[in-house]
Amino acid sequence: MLLFALQSSLPGPAPPPDVTAPAATAPCTPDPVAPKYQLRAMWIATVSNIDWPSRTGLSPAAVQAEYVGWLDLAVRLRFNAVIVQIRPGGDAFWPSRYEPWSRYLTGVPGGDPGWDPLAFMVTEAHRRNLQFHAWFNPYRVSSAGTGGTDLTKLAPAAPGRLHPGWLVAYPTGSRLYYNPGIPGVRRFVEDAIMDAVTRYDVDGVHFDDFFYP
Repeated sequence: MLLFALQSSLPGPAPPPDVTAPAATAPCTPDPVAPKYQLRAMWIATVSNIDWPSRTGLSPAAVQAEYVGWLDLAVRLRFNAVIVQIRPGGDAFWPSRYEPWSRYLTGVPGGDPGWDPLAFMVTEAHRRNLQFHAWFNPYRVSSAGTGGTDLTKLAPAAPGRLHPGWLVAYPTGSRLYYNPGIPGVRRFVEDAIMDAVTRYDVDGVHFDDFFYP
């Protein structure tokens, strides 16, 4: 959105260059105050097993091999960062102090995969000189494919199940979200996210909930 705002304040496009003119040979010197740097990132979605893992119930070795395949593709395509969804719906791809394990690992809400995916993800990304950016969905708790508004479909110790007053249903009744208008929810979401940020060497944080009702 910032990019679009900046572009909209600039003058209209210049006329096409004279293609017959010789190319300029003057060097392009970066501004030392704002050096030119590109973030070329690959987004890896875990919700509903869109990208990774390809399905639930895979062995740790298979899940890790799939992830390494994504990283190797990023390197071949000359990306310099990966943005991986590690909290797709009130859950976690690491042993969180606040939320249950993601169902997208084992197929079972709260099911312990027996290893630490986030530690592996960060280590392997950095091994390839890729930045690792953690992608969080701060408010989403469930979707139509994970039980809709049925709280019994959440992990037994899921905060949304323990605090139903924190939740708001999407107008169609197909999904649940934490209500950010509640101060306790805001504190909890911040704590859940900072648990990953303070324990792992992540290089960036991204929030994704543009569809909040």
